[in-house]
Amino acid sequence: YPTAPLHYINRFGSNLNLTFEQIKKVTNAAKESSSTDEMFSPIGIACAYIYKTLTGDIIDLHALEMVSGVPSVSIKKLCNKI
Repeated sequence: YPTAPLHYINRFGSNLNLTFEQIKKVTNAAKESSSTDEMFSPIGIACAYIYKTLTGDIIDLHALEMVSGVPSVSIKKLCNKI
């Protein structure tokens, strides 16, 4: 894939009206984890990091699904793989 998940985190974060601190928190979590498997879509991986990292915050899974086009079931499954 030509685009890394980090680029999608920034894009989806701004579309979801996340704060700079929330986007930074997700980005740092993605950078710390080295399990970004290339067999998964970077869009799905970005969504999984957003959902997994901000589960304690208010994150609407349906809104994330609408912004990204990734089904909520896929996001939840990817959360277990990253």
